[in-house]
Amino acid sequence: MEKIFILDSTAFLEGGAGEFQDKATATVYEVLEEIKNGKSAIELDRMIRMGMAVFEPKDESVKEITDTQEKTQDKLSKTDTKVLALAYQFKKKGKVPVLVSDDYAMQNICKNLDIEFLPMSKKGITKKFRWIKICDNCGRKIKDGVCDICGGTAKFRPSA
Repeated sequence: MEKIFILDSTAFLEGGAGEFQDKATATVYEVLEEIKNGKSAIELDRMIRMGMAVFEPKDESVKEITDTQEKTQDKLSKTDTKVLALAYQFKKKGKVPVLVSDDYAMQNICKNLDIEFLPMSKKGITKKFRWIKICDNCGRKIKDGVCDICGGTAKFRPSA
């Protein structure tokens, strides 16, 4: 099956989008809004002229991403959510999406949904994780932002 590369802003900001110019590529409108000027904007414009598709993912795909994000507690922006939703949408249509991003939270969502990812300049994650809140003072796992035992504040830590 042919892969479709879903490009996050990273692909343009790191100057690596040209690597995908002869491949099937897609992104979301929010990425266009994030890339405003400089070499990144030139590369984005070139990719669009060469046939990169720009989509608005369906609401049900966005919901799947937000549901997964609630389970993992990853921090995602609106753009991150939409890019992931587009990859998920292609997967549900029987395609092989590959998310191109250095964002570890996005990579973690991909791992949890069995979507391939390709980092640009960082190594990339190797296993799934969830974020848990740990009290900064006593080290207990807590549910809210403040520990009900000692009054310390929550810090997010990865948990396998």
